[in-house]
Amino acid sequence: MAAFKTYYTTVRRSFRYKQPDLALQAEAVVNSARSRARRKTLLKARQSVLAEDEVGLRKCATIDLMSDEEDGIVGGVSGWIVRPPSCRSQELTELCATL
Repeated sequence: MAAFKTYYTTVRRSFRYKQPDLALQAEAVVNSARSRARRKTLLKARQSVLAEDEVGLRKCATIDLMSDEEDGIVGGVSGWIVRPPSCRSQELTELCATL
């Protein structure tokens, strides 16, 4: 029964997002999911190289505290655009920059 409910919800959401008036909302959902997946991968990669004394910081780090990183063009130069969240501690920001 749970599988049917999940399938129904998925089909209904897909239909709703295909409507012209919800196109911007659908694009926002896709971009948000993509950004969250990138942050999750980034968190796992950074946690894998932590030293013993940095383990305490790892416990407070969640996906929501990771930077939004994407490729883009700034000032005519292509590269990575990194936006650290404003709520992240300076210590954690420095650790992430080091890693």
